[in-house]
This record gives sequence, C-alpha cells and structure tokens, in this order.
Amino acid sequence: MTMEGLIGRLQALSDLVDAHPLGTAAATVAVAFAVAALSLPAATVVSLGAGYAFGAPLGAGLSVTGGTLGGLVAFLALRRAGVGGLGARLPAWLKPVAGQPWAVILVLRLLPVLPFSAINVLAVAIRMPLAIFVGGTALGAYPPQFLYALLGARLPALLADGVRPGPGLLLRPEVGGPLAVLVLLALVPVAARYWRR
Repeated sequence: MTMEGLIGRLQALSDLVDAHPLGTAAATVAVAFAVAALSLPAATVVSLGAGYAFGAPLGAGLSVTGGTLGGLVAFLALRRAGVGGLGARLPAWLKPVAGQPWAVILVLRLLPVLPFSAINVLAVAIRMPLAIFVGGTALGAYPPQFLYALLGARLPALLADGVRPGPGLLLRPEVGGPLAVLVLLALVPVAARYWRR
C-alpha cells in the first residue's frame, strides 16, 4: 500500500472494478478499516485509490466508512487499555479542550495535521463520548477524504503533468482553502463559547 504500488497498478485496479464492482467496493472498505484499526500510514493511498476506482463521492464514502469503523475499534481498544486515565495528567493548556469534544474531533479530522491514530489517543484521553467520536470522525473525515479521492479520480492527468499526489497537495489553495474554511466554521461555536465567559 504505497504510492508507487498504486501508480503501477492503475490499469489492474480499473479492470478489477469493471469485473467485480461490489467486491472491490467491499475490499476498499475492508482495507480502509484495517489501515485505521492498525494505525498503518496508508490512508492517503487508500483514498487516492478509492477515488480513482469509484470517483470522488463514492470513493470518499467507502474510505470514510472503513476508516470510521477501524477508528471505532482502535478507540474501544485504547479505552479498554486504560488510556482514558491519562485525562487527569493532561497539560493545563489542553484541559479546556476536554470540555468541547465535538469541536475537537471535528476540527482535527477536518484538518489532518495529526496522525489518525494520535487523534484516537487524544479522544480517549479526554474521555470523549463514543457517539461524538464516531459522528465527528465520519463527518470531519469526509471533506479531506473527498479531496484526496478527487485527486485520485484525476490521478492519470496529474501524473501526466508530472505532479506527484500526496499530503503536500493539501497546501495548494484550491485544495487546502476549502478545508481551512470548514475548520474556521467548526471553530465558530468554540470561539463563541470562549467570548461568552
């Protein structure tokens, strides 16, 4: 599950989707699940491949479904391992964050500046409710995954132009701009709550 491996197998992936669309879709969800549950550094490759194979909306949906389920498994495993007990030892500057779990998970999933697994640990450490973790992961992860899947759908054209897909593409204004706007919108309730104090 590397970028080189994906690029070298684009035609084979297209043929597989044409021959077994439902099976390939299920396999995409399963791979995204495994990557999230095992904290493997391959989420970007999965999203690009899903976008290339199924188009941006469906490809992102498949990636997010698998990633959310895998994240749920990791969340439950971390909670069972006692990671939630770390909440009492959080740095002082981080403790106010624990009171706004919805904003935390939504912003961190929208703007992937932290690894997926690190966000899972933080969520457990601040004792984030399960429903908020799952809902925030699904909603927050979809926009960036959609952008990756959109790049995946355009993969042949990007490669023809000499552009190598990867996390660095999020820094482009046409890609990172919409994400930044979504993050700012997600932070509005947090800011409003802060100024009302």
